[in-house]
Amino acid sequence: MMPRLLYERLDDLGLDFCVVYPTAGLGYYRLPPDKLRRALCRAYNVFTMDQFRPYGDRIIPAAIIPMYTPEEALEELEFASRQLGFKVVMMGSLIRRPIPALVEEHPEAAKFVEWYDPVAIDSEH
Repeated sequence: MMPRLLYERLDDLGLDFCVVYPTAGLGYYRLPPDKLRRALCRAYNVFTMDQFRPYGDRIIPAAIIPMYTPEEALEELEFASRQLGFKVVMMGSLIRRPIPALVEEHPEAAKFVEWYDPVAIDSEH
């Protein structure tokens, strides 16, 4: 990321203000191991805000919010908005989840098959 260069070139690009979405972090919120996923999202959010804070009058970054559980999402949302000052977030969808019947009947095969939860009306939460 080169926020200062972007900031200096906004006028050349014809932009008064821009929102920066995390292409580097798009996969972080989908990682299955809880501790790794949460740590990566938190680290990304802290790093990104540190990099863009000096240019906040014209550039605003989006935080990454993991969505495996409502508690996880709320915790990172509150941290990102209240402690870091984010005003924009990107919430993940298509969360990988195990198939309960397969876990019960064939646990050895369950690690190879998942379903994608769209975090919508049919979501388990």
